[in-house]
Amino acid sequence: MTDADQRHDFRCRLCHGTAGECRLRAAANPDWDILRCRACHFLSLRKPPPPETLATFYQESYYREADGSRFTWPFEAVARAFRRQRARKLRRWLPTPPASVLDVGCGRAVFLAALKERGYKVHGTQLSATAAAYARRTFGIDVFVGELAQAPYGEAAFDLVTLWHVLEHLPDPRACLERVHALLKPGGALLVEVPNAASWTACWGGRRWLHWDLPRHLGHFTPETLGPLLDSSGFEVVSRSFFSLEYGPFGVVQTILNFLPGQPNLFFERLKGRGPRWRGAAFFLHAAVAAILAVPALAYSALAAACGRGDILTLRCRKR
Repeated sequence: MTDADQRHDFRCRLCHGTAGECRLRAAANPDWDILRCRACHFLSLRKPPPPETLATFYQESYYREADGSRFTWPFEAVARAFRRQRARKLRRWLPTPPASVLDVGCGRAVFLAALKERGYKVHGTQLSATAAAYARRTFGIDVFVGELAQAPYGEAAFDLVTLWHVLEHLPDPRACLERVHALLKPGGALLVEVPNAASWTACWGGRRWLHWDLPRHLGHFTPETLGPLLDSSGFEVVSRSFFSLEYGPFGVVQTILNFLPGQPNLFFERLKGRGPRWRGAAFFLHAAVAAILAVPALAYSALAAACGRGDILTLRCRKR
C-alpha cells in the first residue's frame, strides 16, 4: 500500500488525520486493514463498512429475539453472572442509592438490573431493538434505542456513566465522550473499558487476536491514545486496570486456538450458537485445547496485567 493510497482512503477516528501506516493487514478484506495515524497514533479501520451495514451487526442476529440471549447454555448463564459482578464491583465507589446510572450500549441490561435491585435509578442505550425489548419486558428498564447523541437526557443528569466495550465500535469516540461529559453531574464518574491493542496478546497474536473483531471495531485503543483522549474530553483518570476475568483469559485462549486448523474464532462462534454446534473434528480439537489452556491463560493474564500489558484496559475517571 502506498502513502498516496493511505491518504486517499484513510481517516483517523480521533484527529481526522488522513496519513497513516499499516499496522495490521486483514485477511478477509483490505478495507479492514488497521492503520496507525501518523499524527496521534490511534489505530483505525482503513475503510469501515457503511452505517447501514454496521447497524445490522447489532440487531436480531446479535441477540436472540425469544430470550435476548447471545450464547448457548450454560455459557449464557456465565455471561450474565459476569454482568452482575460488574454491578457488585462498582458499588464500592458509587454514591449511595438512589444515584443515577447510565449504561451506554447496555445490551440486555443485566448489569443495570442488578443496580436497580439495589435502589439505583438506571437508564440505558442500545442499538439492538431486540435487546432493548428484552430489557423492558424482563427488568422493566426503559432502554433508548439509538445513538447516545439522540437520547433524550438532560445535562448533568447522571452520577455515573459506563462505557463497557463501546468506544471501539464508534465512528467518533471523542464526540461520545464529550456528550457523556455534558450528561454527568459535577464530579460525576465515568467508567470506560476497551480491548488493549498494546497488549502482549495483540502483539504475538497478530491478526489472530480475538479482540480485533473486524469490522465491528472501528478503532483500537492503547493507554497511549485513550488517556489523552479522556484528558482532552474533560476527564481525570482516577485508576486503571489491565485485567478482566470476563474477557482476558478467554481472549488469550481463543487467540491461541486461531493458530489451529478451522475457521477464525471457531470456538467463540460455536459458544454463541452460530453454525453447526458441537459437530466437526475441528471444533472438538479446539474445545480440548481450550480446556487445557484455561488455567495457564488465567495465570498469563494476571502476569500481563501486572506488567501493564493485559488484553483489557479499564479506566475509572472523574469529570473535571
